[in-house]
Amino acid sequence: MEIIANGKNIPTYEFGELFIQGEKLADTIVIYVDRMHNGYDLADHSFVISGVTSAGYWAVQALEKVVEAERIKLIWPVSADFTADAGPLELCMTASPEYGEVTHIIRYSMQPVNVRPFPAGRERPEE
Repeated sequence: MEIIANGKNIPTYEFGELFIQGEKLADTIVIYVDRMHNGYDLADHSFVISGVTSAGYWAVQALEKVVEAERIKLIWPVSADFTADAGPLELCMTASPEYGEVTHIIRYSMQPVNVRPFPAGRERPEE
């Protein structure tokens, strides 16, 4: 699934109901961001996506990056940390320089998504 950022806003509606509790690397989200932001060339930046699950646990994952002429392609194979708990998942992405002094940090806003519960039941007693 490919998502194109609008400035520092990353629309999540296309994958807002994609995740199911307990999945691990089941889906890959590709996010395209502008290579330039406020005079900074983001080609030499690290990108990290983070989230807070409905149970309050923190999930963090570095993104693979492919630098193109005008954009940067970020690849997110969604780890199990993000789908551990059913319910709302708050997301944010951060870009910061890979080397040298961290003179700036750029944060991309993302609307929360939903992690659907995995059906759980119990076995019937034998009669």
